[in-house]
Amino acid sequence: MSSVSGPRPNRSHKEDREQALVEAAFNQIAERGFEGLRTREVAAGVGLNIATLHYYFPTKEALIRRGSASQPSARRTEVAPR
Repeated sequence: MSSVSGPRPNRSHKEDREQALVEAAFNQIAERGFEGLRTREVAAGVGLNIATLHYYFPTKEALIRRGSASQPSARRTEVAPR
């Protein structure tokens, strides 16, 4: 007996979504600081719901860690204190 499931997003679609979420989060941090980061707003800003954001990033820290790991030097300058 086999189970039927919907199509899975391919790797590039997943990466595109993750990157869009990371960029939206860092844009929000640049505007409001880490304390102003709202994951619900990050998700909505890229046309996703909060459950989808949590599918990719279970915590706010995981989202930030992913962004920091992908471009550490560029991210540091973007979120430098004003």
